[in-house]
Amino acid sequence: MLNDASGNQIILGNGGILQRSDYISTTYGMKKGQFADTQSNTTLYWWDGNNKEILAYTENGLLPLGSLKAVRNYLNEHNENTHPYLFYDIKNKEVISSVVNNESLVYSEQIEAFSSIYKFAPLYGTELSDQVLTTNNTRLYKQNETTGNASTLFGQSMLPKLQYTVNAQNMFPKVFDIQTFGGRFYGGDKNTVPGIDNLRFDYKTPLKQHSTCTGTAVTNREYDFRLDIPRNNNDSYGGRMRGKTMECELSSTSNSTDFSLQYIVTKYRMSWS
Repeated sequence: MLNDASGNQIILGNGGILQRSDYISTTYGMKKGQFADTQSNTTLYWWDGNNKEILAYTENGLLPLGSLKAVRNYLNEHNENTHPYLFYDIKNKEVISSVVNNESLVYSEQIEAFSSIYKFAPLYGTELSDQVLTTNNTRLYKQNETTGNASTLFGQSMLPKLQYTVNAQNMFPKVFDIQTFGGRFYGGDKNTVPGIDNLRFDYKTPLKQHSTCTGTAVTNREYDFRLDIPRNNNDSYGGRMRGKTMECELSSTSNSTDFSLQYIVTKYRMSWS
């Protein structure tokens, strides 16, 4: 209760127990931990993994779209190991759901029917005001700019890459000898260092030197990964990488290999000649 300017008391609200609670449905819900849902201006959509159904909730109530729009047989092919995902394309007024066979089933609000199946199943998406960006972890796609498929490649292949500069004691010229690093690497065939054989190492210095090698040159030294920095243009003699700084790039060359790094140490010595 509050007092107004005249000193009269005003009741702003009363606390109490809800008189009743109403369920939208006791049949349909969302499978624990999936959180596959999206929404338009008028409708809430979600995937029910237990009933293998796409639901739409509007001011008119709950609608099981799969059953009403005759796609139940398709939705029944959902595999429990599939990561379901729904997102809304505001520009085209479409709900895109990836729940079956690495494909995307498209529901059009304009015609109130399922209109397409895209041969692309995004793992994640970002809904912007005029477009949708989706990814399958290795590439970024801009939805609905069709060139034969539902999605076109937006930029280049998004393989893991790390760029950094060795800049210690940058007033003095140095000779760069060895790098050691720790981390985890996934994919690949090398037994001693799984996945690291699909990595590429590039080095450049201000002296226009350039050297490169693959992860096959890396050795495992008591939980430290060790790499002899290649010589300029891989010269057999001379040509060590030298300069006040060195630009480094570590990248994956395969969609099946990604990595995470905990630390990188570059060993060098002063160059007095």
